[in-house]
Amino acid sequence: MRAGILICLLMATIGAAAAGCQRAKNIAHDTPLTQAEALTLAIELANQKCMQLYSAAPFDSSTYGISFREGRWHWGELDVMGVHGYAAMVSFDLSGGDRRVEVFVSSDALRPKR
Repeated sequence: MRAGILICLLMATIGAAAAGCQRAKNIAHDTPLTQAEALTLAIELANQKCMQLYSAAPFDSSTYGISFREGRWHWGELDVMGVHGYAAMVSFDLSGGDRRVEVFVSSDALRPKR
């Protein structure tokens, strides 16, 4: 009985630690991001959301440019054609916090006939 309880407690501790590691990855930097860091973060966030929703990770550094305006980094746009029909809009504050990620898929994208 005690062994079962200990195993359950150990599993819960490992699960909490793993969840903590995942949350730590999402915490903003203490310092402002460079343009290259912001671009990398935006692509990562867009691909994570797209993978979660559509099982695809179509975005890379050539998809959109990154810009800084109104105190936030902005990447992407609502693009009907997008990359194979996928488009994303990502923004976050100067240090990578307050993240906003939207991913879209368009059925209007031209696709080759099979």
